[in-house]
Amino acid sequence: MKNKLILKTFIFILVLTFSFIPNISAEDKNQELLQQMEDLKKAAEEMKKAMEQMGIGLPKTPQEKVDIVIENTNRAYRDLMAGLSRIEPKEGLVIPVLMATRIKGYVIVSGKDYDPLRHGWRPFELEYKIREDFIGWMIITDYYDTKARRFTGKKTYMIGSVSTDIKVMSQKGKQCVETDHLLPPTCKEWQQITTHDIDKGDVYPAMHDWTILADSDEKKITIEVESPGIYFHSPDKQAGRSLGCFGTKIERTMEEFKKDMEAHKLSVAKKVGVVSGGTPRCDIGSEIELNMELCDPKNFADIDKCKQTELLLEDLKVILKIRDAFKDMAPGAKDVAHLLDLVGLEIKTAYPGMDIQNEEFLARYSASYNICTGETVIPDTCKECAPSPLCKWRKKGLEIHEQIHDSDIQNNPKIRQLFCDTQYQLENFPDVNFWERLLAKTYAKMDYDAYNEQAKYLRDIIQEQLSGNVDCTFKPEFFSEFQEAISKIDKNR
Repeated sequence: MKNKLILKTFIFILVLTFSFIPNISAEDKNQELLQQMEDLKKAAEEMKKAMEQMGIGLPKTPQEKVDIVIENTNRAYRDLMAGLSRIEPKEGLVIPVLMATRIKGYVIVSGKDYDPLRHGWRPFELEYKIREDFIGWMIITDYYDTKARRFTGKKTYMIGSVSTDIKVMSQKGKQCVETDHLLPPTCKEWQQITTHDIDKGDVYPAMHDWTILADSDEKKITIEVESPGIYFHSPDKQAGRSLGCFGTKIERTMEEFKKDMEAHKLSVAKKVGVVSGGTPRCDIGSEIELNMELCDPKNFADIDKCKQTELLLEDLKVILKIRDAFKDMAPGAKDVAHLLDLVGLEIKTAYPGMDIQNEEFLARYSASYNICTGETVIPDTCKECAPSPLCKWRKKGLEIHEQIHDSDIQNNPKIRQLFCDTQYQLENFPDVNFWERLLAKTYAKMDYDAYNEQAKYLRDIIQEQLSGNVDCTFKPEFFSEFQEAISKIDKNR
């Protein structure tokens, strides 16, 4: 397998370099800025070498690694955008401006390896299907012309990734371990290829922990796909062979890639089989398929952690409003459907255009818990270009919300009987109207408790951000609104 550490290092250096660019004042000279950038690049190279030698500085998980690259790149993007207007115009001085978004996807390798029976050669047959999942980042570079005071319209792209899971979906094969001496020869003993070993060098944080890398020019983007290292073998390892479809290059014109961006996804299958005399082989009929979710990071890049904290406070205020609506509307609700209608009307009054049955609303403020089965469905709050860590905070809040529902059911089994046991309902509630009103009140109490615990979690996160992010500057009303929200949280549910 090819070593692509050069490109990985280049991306790492770029991120470090632009992360350390200071604010540009009016009196800064262009030459000084360029020299500063060059010095920082050299310092970043030396820093990375030192970190590698000492074995320190590696993020604990692939997700942390991706978050660091994206956060550093976008922080540098915001700093640079704030200073572009103060750079002295100069003919020919074009400044690259980088911003990043996250990607995720998977690669499927469907490989064939076939050696016929011939004299002096042990025949071999193998078919396999491998899936490797990955997460990563896409860095888009715009180019700012200081003389024209505008972006040139040129864009280039870089993609980096980290493998998160490798699965052998299927494998079938055999190898002859003994032949006779006749012409033509025949096989006397076959060994079945039934198991495999995955190369540890392809698992984070190893050297080959990447799955795809990409770079572009003005005409096309080239995506290099690397297959994981896998050795297929018989149980006793007398027979075996490594995966032969090592990888491929996929090229997309910039026009095609822009359409992929608009669709938020890329899906390409490429035939990779060749006629070869060597081993291991990747025979005719083999294919590598790339599937990737991606999107334009503009809005994502503009939202820093300070803004995300402000958005989380807005979430907290809405959640407390929903919580109180369930409590206030419960006495007048004829049944659960009527309760939801009343709550929805209350929320629309406070927040025009907001619909509690809307998919976007449910993905942000609620999830799904089936009282009868206990099944919980948590929406993917971090899909596409959702800002992080805001999307993670929201998801954790939803998980807490549904955990409270489950805890209520576990601590009071009669709730499930009330909602789900027809025999129990008939024996204890001959008055159907009374039973439906009781359901509404019980439903409202459960959601009041769940939203209250969700609010506690968001309160704690905001407090952590206020104590940890000293660089954030909030308007005075932010603190007064936060204190008001804290005062509304029910400490004794």
